[in-house]
Amino acid sequence: MRSIWRDDVPRTTNPLSFFIFVSKPHLRMVLLSTSFVVLAAALTSFIPYVYKLVTEGTVLLASGVYQPLVAAVGLYFFISTTSHLLWRASGFSGMMWATGMRATARSALFSHLSHHSYQYFSNRFAGSLLSKLKQAGDGSKEMVNMFLWDFLSFFITLITSFIIVFTTSIWAGLILFAFLCVIVPFNYILSKKRIPISIAAQNAETVLNGATVDAIANMVSVHEYVARDAENERLKSLNLRRRALGLKNWQFSEWLLLWNGLFVNIFFGTMVFFRHISGSAGDSYARRYRSSFGNGVATRGVLCSPQSTI
Repeated sequence: MRSIWRDDVPRTTNPLSFFIFVSKPHLRMVLLSTSFVVLAAALTSFIPYVYKLVTEGTVLLASGVYQPLVAAVGLYFFISTTSHLLWRASGFSGMMWATGMRATARSALFSHLSHHSYQYFSNRFAGSLLSKLKQAGDGSKEMVNMFLWDFLSFFITLITSFIIVFTTSIWAGLILFAFLCVIVPFNYILSKKRIPISIAAQNAETVLNGATVDAIANMVSVHEYVARDAENERLKSLNLRRRALGLKNWQFSEWLLLWNGLFVNIFFGTMVFFRHISGSAGDSYARRYRSSFGNGVATRGVLCSPQSTI
């Protein structure tokens, strides 16, 4: 890890700038973990289509034709095994990235903090500063998890499913495209509104942790000045504020998942409807819609996942 200097720390409250700053010393792990997730998510998107091939091969087996089933099972084994290995490779490389980021964040911030004046420390509690350092390190690790296995995997799965569905059936692809035109801007707008709530909840957590550390460190003075009740009330007030903001942040996430689930169920129902219509229109159309239907199921699973809050 290269040395960290206080002047390197970006002077901004934007989490993305800090995320990029603490990732730079670990660029190799960034590229490796990102590549593994892209490949793994893309391969995983093909599994519903392979299920379709296995089903069709099983039907043909009754006629004495076994080659399609053998090929489909072999393809499934290859894709599932390769994607599994790629996911685990992303875990190992992402682990190196996340832990390295955490160490870089804490070292950089401590170096930056140590160059402040004496007055800066006399006007601030040590527990609060320590809590901020810890929160920055833990937050860096969480940002890696969100970027790799929530946002990036979600985005790649969505794009790959869209390509598969569109090449299988134009009408099914248009339905999915219309669905994405609604749900992606909707998630973006709500996520932007959630950011201030999340920051407020994290700040409340920092203040509470810092005040608790300082109260414990100065417990002799608390007893000496008979201020135990006052300290209890102060910490109780801070704890209630932290709980209220944390609950608000969590509720926002649950509402986002609720609306995502409703949108996806509408899309899923539309795919079922068109599948039955195409089935009555002819076998060739039915086959195409059955293939796109399987990838629609994969998209539904991605968007309804608890991690998919974007």
